[in-house]
Amino acid sequence: MPEPSNRPTVAVRSRRSGRVRRGATGALIAAFGLTMVISVSQPGDADPRNTELTDFAPVGDGGPADEAGLDLGANWTIFGAAPGQKATAPTAAGFDTVVDGRTVKQINVSFSANPDVATEDSVTLTSTSRDGGRTFLTTQPTDWASLSYLRLSDGSIKEVDFIPEWADSGHTAIVLDVHSSDDLGETWTGTKAPVTPPEGKKFALERGLRITRGLMELPDGTLLQPAYTQYAGDVGWRSILLQSTDDGGSWTVRSTIATSASADYPVNEATISFTRDSDRMVAVIRQGTGAGSALVHPLLQTFSDDLGKTWSDPTELLGPDGEPVDGIQPTMVLQPNGMLLMSTGRPANRVYVSADGSGEHWELADTVFDNAPKTTNTEQGNAGQERYFGSGGNTSMIGAGANRTLFFYDTCITNNWCHSYNEQYSIGARYVSAVTPGVGKIDVLSKLLDHTATLSGSFADTPATFPEQRPEGAFDGSSTPRAATVLHDAKGGKPSMTLQLDRTYSLNKIGLMLGDGQPLDATVQLSTDGKAWGAPVIKARQRTDHAMSYSSFADTRARYVRVTGAESVTTPITEMELYAADIDTFENDAELAIPRGWSKSKNVNVQSIAPGGYHSQRALRIEDRYTDQAASISKITSDTDHQVTDFRLAYEFGGDPLYFAIQGRSQTGADPVDRWHFRIIDPQTSKPQLQTYSAGRWQTFGTLPGLEITNVANPVGKWHQVHVDATATKAEVTIDGRVFTTSMAAEPATLLSGLRFHSDGMELYHTEMWIDDVEIS
Repeated sequence: MPEPSNRPTVAVRSRRSGRVRRGATGALIAAFGLTMVISVSQPGDADPRNTELTDFAPVGDGGPADEAGLDLGANWTIFGAAPGQKATAPTAAGFDTVVDGRTVKQINVSFSANPDVATEDSVTLTSTSRDGGRTFLTTQPTDWASLSYLRLSDGSIKEVDFIPEWADSGHTAIVLDVHSSDDLGETWTGTKAPVTPPEGKKFALERGLRITRGLMELPDGTLLQPAYTQYAGDVGWRSILLQSTDDGGSWTVRSTIATSASADYPVNEATISFTRDSDRMVAVIRQGTGAGSALVHPLLQTFSDDLGKTWSDPTELLGPDGEPVDGIQPTMVLQPNGMLLMSTGRPANRVYVSADGSGEHWELADTVFDNAPKTTNTEQGNAGQERYFGSGGNTSMIGAGANRTLFFYDTCITNNWCHSYNEQYSIGARYVSAVTPGVGKIDVLSKLLDHTATLSGSFADTPATFPEQRPEGAFDGSSTPRAATVLHDAKGGKPSMTLQLDRTYSLNKIGLMLGDGQPLDATVQLSTDGKAWGAPVIKARQRTDHAMSYSSFADTRARYVRVTGAESVTTPITEMELYAADIDTFENDAELAIPRGWSKSKNVNVQSIAPGGYHSQRALRIEDRYTDQAASISKITSDTDHQVTDFRLAYEFGGDPLYFAIQGRSQTGADPVDRWHFRIIDPQTSKPQLQTYSAGRWQTFGTLPGLEITNVANPVGKWHQVHVDATATKAEVTIDGRVFTTSMAAEPATLLSGLRFHSDGMELYHTEMWIDDVEIS
C-alpha cells in the first residue's frame, strides 16, 4: 500500500514577482490611518527596510503545482482608536461553531490597553468575531484574556491568567487565577488554583511565574500549560510545563522545557504544539536579554517524545536560509493539512512554516507586517534599537481553515516606542495560507451542502454541546477534536461511511486524520458505482494523528469513497480531503494569490469572496477594471497532438468578451502561441456570438443563447460548461451542450500545449468573470 508522504517538496516563491528564492519572501504594506514610512522586510537582505513598495495584486507566475507554498492574503484592522489609546500585544483563541452548515470559529483577540511597566495594573480589551475573523463587531474590557484559553472535551472553556498571586504573606506559595465558563464565554467563574513546585525547589520570580501560550488537553484529560519561572539558585529563568489532573483546580510542574545558559540569555516565553505524526511535541522558546534591551536573541527549539515529561537539549531554530531566527513571544499553529506555522516578531512580524509538520525544518518564511523607521541610528549607543520601534512584534495566530491561518499583530508598542507614531495604536490581522502540494482538492462540504454529493453510514449522534460533530464534520476544514465525523456501529460491527460525489473523478491522493491523539484503525476504498469496491488505498493501523497525513496512489476512477473503522470501535474521522488528477479546483491554492501551475498572470487570482466557485468556495477571478491593460493568465502543459480542455465559466459584472486560447508550439521548447483563439462577444444579449481569430480578423462560427449576467457585485450568473476538443487542424467547442466546429486557426503550431484566458481591457473595461474546475488532458 502507498504510505503517507509527509515531507513535501518546497520552494520559497514570491507571488508578486514570480521569482523563486531559497529563503523568505515578501512583505505587507499597510498604514492604519496615519502617515508613516512603511518598510518591507525580507530575512537575509542586507537592509530589509529599503525594498520599494509593490502593488497588492499579484503579477507573474504561480508556484509549481507539486510543491508546498506560503502566501499572504488580505489584511485589515480589527481595532483602532484615537492617538494615545493603547492597544498592543494581541493574543487570539476561540472555538468552533456551526453557521449555515459550515464550521466557523468564534475568535477572541485580547490585547493590553495599559503601559507596559510593572507599576501599572493590567487593562485587557477583547475583540470578538463570530464569523471566523471576517468582522470584529464588539470590543470590551474583560477580566480574562485569550493568552491561555481552551475549550475542553466536556464543552467548558478554561482560561489561565498571565500573572499568578502570592498565596500567603510570606510569599512561599502561589495560586493561578483560573477562569471557567460553561456557556461559551457568556459568564465566567474564577478559581485560585495552587501551584506546587518540585520537591526541594522554591519559586524565586516575583509572584512565582508567568503563563505563556499553549494551554493543551491530553486525551486522558490532563491539562498542560507552558510557563516560565526562576527557582532559588538558578542563574536565570527557565521555561517549564505545568500540569493539572483535576480540571485546572491545582497544578504541579511536569517538566523543565529549557534552562538559561546564563543570566545574560534568560529563556522565558515558550509555546508548544504537537507535530503532525504520533505524539511528538515541539517547543519554541524565546531567549531574552539580561540587560533589558529591546535587542533579541535566537529562538530555541526542543522536542518531547513522552507527552512533555522530558525534552531534548535545546538548539537554535534555523530559518530557510540556515541562519538562527531571532524573535520574541513565539506562537505555533498546526494546520489541519499538517503544515506547522510559527509566528514571532522583533524585528517585524514574521511567519515560518515547517512544511512536513515535524518542526525540525522551517523551509518557508515571510514578513507579515513591518513598520520600523527607515533610518537606524547606531552612533548614539542605541545598538540599532530603532529597528525595533513601531510594532512590538507580539504576534498571535489561530487556524481559519484546512490551509489558512489568521495572523494578528500590533502596529505600535506601548511606552516611548510609539512616540514617533503619534501614539496611534491598532491591532491588525492578515490571512496566511500554507498549502500542501496538489491543486485538485475537491470541496466536498460545499457539494454536501448543495446536495450534489451525499453521505451515508453509521454515525454517532450529534451532541447538543458540540454541533460541529456531525456527518459532514470530516470535511469542514477544522481539526479540533469534536469537529469530526464520528463513526459508530450500535451493534458492535465495523462502523463506516460512504461518500457519493457529484460525478466520477480520477482520484490520486487522500488526506486523512483519525481522532486526535488516540491510536485508531481505518481503511479507505474507492468505487465507480458504490457496489464493486477496490482494494483499500489507505490502511491505517493504530495511527496517532494530530493533523492529516496524505496518501498518494495511481489515478483511480471513482465516484464513491468508503471509510471503515475497526470492529466495535467508535472512530472519529476528524478531517479528510480528496484530490483528483488533471483538474485545477483552486481549493488548495492560497486566496488572493496566483494559482500554482499557472503563469503570466495579471489581474487574475484565486478568491473565495461571495459568490465563490462552482459548487465550491474558491474559484479563479478574472477582473478587468482598467482601460489600459487586460486581465490574463496562462497554464502551460506538456506538448501533445490532441488536447481536451474543460472549464466552468460564470459572469459577474459587465458584458465584455471572454477570450480563451488553446496554446501550441511549432516545435518542442518553442514559446507557446495561440493556435486556437476564441472569444464570446455580447454575452449580455439574447444571442451571444462565439468567434475565432484567423487570418487577422475575428470570425463568427456559432451563436449561443443568452448568458446570464447580474451586473451586481454578487451573485454571479449561471455557471456554463465549456469543452474544447482540439488537434492542430480542427477544434470542436461545446458550450452548455451546443457544439461548434472550426478549422480556422490563429497562429501556426503543430503541437498543443496549454490554455490562456484574457479579457479585452484596451477599450472596454470593468468586466468580472469566474473560472473553475479547469481540466486539461
